[in-house]
Formats: sequence, structure tokens, C-alpha cells
Amino acid sequence: MLARGMVQQGGIPSRGAGPGDILASGEVIGLMTADANSTITAAIIAGGMVRRSGQSAGRTDTTDTADAVLVGLGGNDYSANILPGTVFKFIYQNTVAQVITWAHGRGWVAGLGVLDVAASAVREYFCKVLNTSREVVRTCATTIATPDVVLAEPQPAGTITPGMLVSAAAGITAGTRVAGVHYGSTANRDNTDKIVRITLDQNAITASDPAKSITFSPVIEINGIRASTL
Repeated sequence: MLARGMVQQGGIPSRGAGPGDILASGEVIGLMTADANSTITAAIIAGGMVRRSGQSAGRTDTTDTADAVLVGLGGNDYSANILPGTVFKFIYQNTVAQVITWAHGRGWVAGLGVLDVAASAVREYFCKVLNTSREVVRTCATTIATPDVVLAEPQPAGTITPGMLVSAAAGITAGTRVAGVHYGSTANRDNTDKIVRITLDQNAITASDPAKSITFSPVIEINGIRASTL
């Protein structure tokens, strides 16, 4: 369905937007000037554009975590403003004749297209939110060569959801996702309203650990869609 915004006249939405109406979108240009590898903060990404300068050699810039970016995009009402399927664009201006290597923080996955930014170039990204559950870190028991992890403490429904990215200091294959969650104990039928076990989408456990700290993150996919010169 084609959606059309409403135009306010005298403070009252009175007609659909049409030719000649200019969108007041509110982008903000964030500045990054450090001569070092840097973090593209959630605030900069939420602003929609960054202007990079100051680097004397090629640098690697890394996005903030997906969780932090979704909070920044959501403003005062994260749960209402950010839903799975939400898309946004982001522009990176590299004003120096040095290549920027793009790296993404926890919770981001690479989609299609080139992500690195050539010297003295501009690249535009198309980002899609795939999972919006808030990031949590939980202690779990893992068993080598299986896709199942058992939570040390049962968790409320919705805390961990299918599609979340799964990571740990060691023992979890990069890119692993939550395939499903399981409620209640099959042995004594307790905690029927809480998550007690999680199935991953691959046999990601490379070592058994009775108390492994595992991070479950929301997911943003990033795609490089076009580049231009300054």
C-alpha cells in the first residue's frame, strides 16, 4: 500500500502531502574527527549522517551496538516506534583521502553491497531492523556439539525471542541466531510461563560449560546501496 503523509495547515492535519510539499525530516550531521579507529555512535546513526575527517591513514570505524542504535532511533517510545521491518538510511561522508574500513558492532549483520568507504567518497546505507528484543546477557549451561542451551534462571516470556543474535567470549559460532525458545520444565511441569531452554539455529557450541555467559542481541541488517564522490 502506498502511504502518504498529512500536511498541517494552522496546526490541523488537513490534506495529504502532494507535489511541492517538502518533508521536514530533521537529519543531523554528526562529526567524527579523531585520527584513530572510532565508534559510530548511536546518536550519530540516529541523526542520519556522519562527516568523517582528521584521519592521517586508513582507519576502521565500528557501529555502536544494535541495541544502542534502536534505543537512539526509538526516542522516548522505543517499543512503539521501532518494530521488526522498520527501515532507515544512513549516509557516511569520508572527507579525507584515506580508506575507511566499515565494521559493525554487536547485533549487526551484513546484507548486500559494499560497506567500506573509499577515499574522499560518500556511501549510503540501507538498514533494516530484523529483531527488536532488548539485549540481555544470561548465564546458560551448554553442551558441546548441540544447538541447545539451558538457562540458569528461567526468564519471562519475550526476554529472548527467535531471530536474536547469539554471542559469547568463546564457544559460539559467529552469526548464530535463536531458532526457538522452550517454556517450562518437562520433568516437573514448573515454570510453565517462563523460558527455560533455547535452541540455536546451528550446532554452535564448541565446548561444554555449565555456566557460560551468553549475550542475546536484537538485529539490524546493513546494506551498501550506492557511493559517490564528494
